[in-house]
Amino acid sequence: MAITYVPSPTLVLSLQFFTSAAVVWGAGQVGAVQVDALELPKVRAFSLIAGCFMLQLLFNMKALQYVHVDTFICFRSSTPLFIALLEWGYLGRHLPTAKSWGALGLLVVGVTVYAWTDFNFSAVGYAWIGLWYVVAVFEMVYVKHVITTVEMTTWGRTFYNNAIAFVPMALLLPLSGEFARFNGSQLTVTGISSLVLSCVLGVGMSFFSFKLRALVSATSFSVVGNVCKVLTILVNIVIWDKHAGVWGTLGLLVCLVASGLYQQAPMRSDAQAA
Repeated sequence: MAITYVPSPTLVLSLQFFTSAAVVWGAGQVGAVQVDALELPKVRAFSLIAGCFMLQLLFNMKALQYVHVDTFICFRSSTPLFIALLEWGYLGRHLPTAKSWGALGLLVVGVTVYAWTDFNFSAVGYAWIGLWYVVAVFEMVYVKHVITTVEMTTWGRTFYNNAIAFVPMALLLPLSGEFARFNGSQLTVTGISSLVLSCVLGVGMSFFSFKLRALVSATSFSVVGNVCKVLTILVNIVIWDKHAGVWGTLGLLVCLVASGLYQQAPMRSDAQAA
């Protein structure tokens, strides 16, 4: 909704990053939460995460300018397939069980059904989704690696991620050309409310995503992210007509059911991992 009423992805993201970083930093200053101070080794470790985080959200919002929310959710649901392979290759986990592979295969079926019935196909939108896809798969695996190797609090990770991501996004803002196309009259009460709400929710999403990433595998985190989209889809269908038809929605629901059937693969022993 924010990107619909305020059609400036770079501006929206800049405000979201700034709000999350400022809120967490302020809470740390008054002692409400424990926030890690900026240290060069930790900044180095989080720079790539923040860069991927920024690109991931930017590509996400650019895609949403051309495709429906459920189109994006549908393709997002297939990311566990590749993340599971990367976790097996680089993070020392077993491959998924036959049941879990079956669930992941069902994801492919759901995505195929959706894409086949997507009457609002946009080549530009699908190109942005493709760029997002590559960055998202890498980011989910790399974040898990950093979380397990760099000791930090969850609030500290939230602050680092948003503060570092804000810097390049703020520099990109005047170069994006969005100001030249932006019309202040577009800022309605609904648009401003949506933008403010997205910034507030961004704080919670940043914190809880890092909290969950520390507790489960990268693949399971991706699956949880897919399953929780059921409510998003229902709200999207209710508030406007920017959604798929009946067959597309059924394909999307197949993806979500398949995600729910997935079970996290256990870690291999040190000898097996080596």
